[in-house]
Amino acid sequence: MKDAYKTLIDSHWDQLVTRISKFTMNVADSLLSYKAINGDIFEGINDEWKKGDVKEANRFMLRILKTMDDNAFDGLIEALRKIHQNELANMLSSGANLQRSASGSLIQAETPIDYDGVNLNLRMTDNSKKALMSNCDTACDAITEGALAILSTKLKDKGHLTKVDVQEINAQPLLYNKNHKLLAILSTRTERAFVDFIEMLPTVNFGWLADKILQKELTNMLSNEANPQRSPSGLQTQNKAVAIPPLDETLVDSLWKDFKAKFRKIPEEKYPMLKRAKMLIIDNEIWPHHPRANRDGSSVDRRLLEKLSVDLGFGPAKVAENCSVSVWKFLL
Repeated sequence: MKDAYKTLIDSHWDQLVTRISKFTMNVADSLLSYKAINGDIFEGINDEWKKGDVKEANRFMLRILKTMDDNAFDGLIEALRKIHQNELANMLSSGANLQRSASGSLIQAETPIDYDGVNLNLRMTDNSKKALMSNCDTACDAITEGALAILSTKLKDKGHLTKVDVQEINAQPLLYNKNHKLLAILSTRTERAFVDFIEMLPTVNFGWLADKILQKELTNMLSNEANPQRSPSGLQTQNKAVAIPPLDETLVDSLWKDFKAKFRKIPEEKYPMLKRAKMLIIDNEIWPHHPRANRDGSSVDRRLLEKLSVDLGFGPAKVAENCSVSVWKFLL
C-alpha cells in the first residue's frame, strides 16, 4: 500500500476504530468479497473479534490492511459505504484522489475548494442531489453505452466510484438501469463528484444535459431563497430582506450588460468553479428567473441581479443593507 494511503488511514485512525466498532465482521466480509484480504486473514480478524474487544479487533484489521496492496485501501472505502459510513469513506476517497495522478505516482495535494462554508470534499449538497436526480429519467434515456463506459472509467479514476460500483453498474440488465444505478451511486458521494460529473458530460457530447442539471440546481437555489423556511415549531420564519423598489427596464438592461461584460473578465484560476457559472449565465443565456419575468416590484430576481453586481464589485450599490447571502451560494 502506498505510504500516502497509510497516512490517510493513520490520520483517520480513531474515527475508523470507533465508527466500525459494531460492524467489524461486516467490514471484514466486505473486504473478503472485494478480494482485499484472503480467508486466513478473515479468520484472524474473526478470532480477534471473538475475544470481545471490538475496538482492538478493528485496530488489528487496520494494521493488517496497511500491509496489503492498494486494493485493500479501495476495499476499505467500499466496506465503509456498505455500513453507511459515507462521510468517512468520502474523506478517505477524496484524500486519495488528491494524491493520485494518472500514472499512479503521487502529486502534491491541493487545498480543497471552499465557498460559503461548503467544502467540495464533503457530501453532496441537497441542491446538487435534487438537480441530479430530478433529471434522472432524461439522463437514463439519453446516455449511450459508450458514454456510460467513459463516464464510469473517468469517475473511477477520480476516486468517485470503486471497482465494485462499476461492476454493479455493468451488472444491470438494461442500459436505462445501468445509467440509473450510476446516478443513484453518484448521489451518495461528494460535491466534488457532482462537479466532476457535470464537467465530464460535455466531453461525451452531453453538454446539453450538464446545462439542464445545472439549470435545475440554480432554480433550486433561487427557490430556497425566495420561499421562507418553516421553523421546527411550524411557524413561518419571516424574510428579513428589505423590499427593493421596482427597477425600470433601462436600468435592468444596463446592469445585466455591465455584469456580463465584467463577469467574463474574472480570472478562472481565481475561482476554479467559475466555468459552471459562465456556462449558465453567459454562454447559454440561461437565467430561470430573469428580472423582467416579474413586474410586481417584489421580485427576488431583481434583488438577486443587484447582488450579483454588488457582491462581485461591479456596482451600482442599489441593494438592501441586510442582503447578506453571497452570490457564490447561487452560482457555485
